[in-house]
Amino acid sequence: MGSDRSVTSLGTHCQHVMNYVAEHQYIAKQSLPSVSSLVICGFPRTRTTLLYNLLVCDQSCRASLYIDTDIEVVSPIARSDFIEKKCGNIGFASDCYVYCKNRKNFFLEFNSDSWICRELNKDYADDYDGIFLHMLNSVDASTSPWLLKSALHTFSLNKLLEHHPNALIIMIHRPLGTVLPSLCSLSLSATDWNFDSTNTITRDNVGKRCCHFMDIVIECILKFRTASNGVIKRLKNVFDINYNDLMKDPIDLVHRICNYFGLLWPDEMEIAMNHLAS
Repeated sequence: MGSDRSVTSLGTHCQHVMNYVAEHQYIAKQSLPSVSSLVICGFPRTRTTLLYNLLVCDQSCRASLYIDTDIEVVSPIARSDFIEKKCGNIGFASDCYVYCKNRKNFFLEFNSDSWICRELNKDYADDYDGIFLHMLNSVDASTSPWLLKSALHTFSLNKLLEHHPNALIIMIHRPLGTVLPSLCSLSLSATDWNFDSTNTITRDNVGKRCCHFMDIVIECILKFRTASNGVIKRLKNVFDINYNDLMKDPIDLVHRICNYFGLLWPDEMEIAMNHLAS
């Protein structure tokens, strides 16, 4: 039932977005920033959120909040207006609270068999993603990249590049032997809302689902990295990161990312990153 409600809610949100864009046709005609979107992906539990928070220290960068995409979908609200006039100082902690309150059963609702495995490549999802970014960009136009982060991007990176050929992909790599225990621990914490995580049956079931999830992630990444006669290896819009390097000196890694993609980091961003890392 929880999964059905989730699908219904997503369908309603999509309908609202499409209706809004249809009523404001100028949105689809506007161009996204000339600087390509940054997409952070890879295995879950690879500190993508840390990198995300550092990159968004660039005040001209745009990164949607969970509220933008799942709570307050339309009409889009400019970031300054959203924070100062509508919600006050929402902050990261408040955003996490809203996320947990509305999706506390996410791990139980997510069914990789029924959606990902049966029909892996979904062009309509990437089409909708582009429309949604145009809608947000209509009130939050930026000369810097849009910053996107989701482990789910790894399920269809080939299609992502087909729809957004100039996207800049950052992929974090962490040994599977540490990723899987971390994912299981997080998933057990999520199921505490509904089940006793100390129960052996619960722990076994969660572990099996995590292993199955990771099997799919690995398969998708391998297909992407080995496809088209090695063309992916020659692409300059994919930057690979070692997890240990990220943990050792995250700010230096941001500098390397910016240098690789030809991006700038203003003084304000440097100050904000150092403040965040301290």
